[in-house]
Amino acid sequence: MLNWIAFYLSNYMLTKAFLRKPDSNYSFDIHPSAGIRILGEWKRSGAGRAFLREHEILKDILNPPVHWGILLAIVVAIAVWFILKKTSLGYELKAVGYNKFAAEYGGINISKNVMISMAVSGAIAGLAGAVQVLGVQGNIGLLAAQQGYGFNGIAVSLIAANHPIACIPAGILFAALSYGGGKLNSAMKTPSEIINIVIGIIVLFIAMPRFMDWIRNKFAAKKQGGGETIE
Repeated sequence: MLNWIAFYLSNYMLTKAFLRKPDSNYSFDIHPSAGIRILGEWKRSGAGRAFLREHEILKDILNPPVHWGILLAIVVAIAVWFILKKTSLGYELKAVGYNKFAAEYGGINISKNVMISMAVSGAIAGLAGAVQVLGVQGNIGLLAAQQGYGFNGIAVSLIAANHPIACIPAGILFAALSYGGGKLNSAMKTPSEIINIVIGIIVLFIAMPRFMDWIRNKFAAKKQGGGETIE
């Protein structure tokens, strides 16, 4: 519920003269030394352009705004896996997530672990936002609507079955579909919305087995309850 508060706070801060670039809807650009793009300055130089023209494969790889956030995301995923799998903190967080009543019975502080999980999640989300600004946009603009990165993250986690390491290939797949979908209209005259349909179908089929298990368990419980009533 704090999404809208953060959204309007960001837009409000961009009304201040010390942040907003004159006669624009964007903040001042970040300092070049703060950028995390891979070979960003070199790609814009004459030598870089000439080299990429001669090497089509490298051009296709480096042409998008590739940045060091890729490695950072992998490190964070591994760190989260280690915390959840190898530490007592991770055990407590998983226990509270699976069943808070059982965790409380086992002596785990529910409120403390809920606050820790929220703080860690918020820190990772903030890190992702910083990477987006430093590696892709280079500034912050006034937003007409939320960009939905958090909901994309939920879809990636669902595809990865909530496993931190599996989120790496799932995130790469999701990013490839999302980035490639934006090029369909110009390259193939195909509506880019088709990618959203493909992603929705993937998520639907991944969620379908659990949904079918839920229906099966409901019918089994109802049948068992009906049998006891007849006896």
